[in-house]
Amino acid sequence: MPPRPSTEQLLVQVLMRAAQELLHALEAHGPDSHESERAREGLALAFAPLWGRMPFLDLQCTGTDLVWSGETVMAAEEDDHDLVPTLTSSGIHGLMLVPGVEREDMARLLEVIDQKRRLDEHGDQDLVLALFRADLKHVRYTVGPVVG
Repeated sequence: MPPRPSTEQLLVQVLMRAAQELLHALEAHGPDSHESERAREGLALAFAPLWGRMPFLDLQCTGTDLVWSGETVMAAEEDDHDLVPTLTSSGIHGLMLVPGVEREDMARLLEVIDQKRRLDEHGDQDLVLALFRADLKHVRYTVGPVVG
């Protein structure tokens, strides 16, 4: 019997599902839709219980999975919108999210990722450069060799 996930791990998994919901709303309805606004609000709310338990959230992109504290919090089969492959194919191997990210930066991060996926259909879009230009104050990312 596998060990039960910690409360923190479950909260991070809920956050990753909220991120997937925003990516879905952006793809299906666009950034200015009512559905995207609701998904942004849900994403912001998913952070509240985390900040009471941890000072920051440090995520690693390993292959096709997203890992927190050595535990998979989003496996490839749960990544319906290619979040991890988009990050790793751009050379981003880690994300550190700090309190305040829930206000605007997390939604903006996902919008930049969605835009990168859309633009890649018609030509290359440099995600690292796009994130730099987005000037996200509460997101830090680790860049390494491009995977894939």
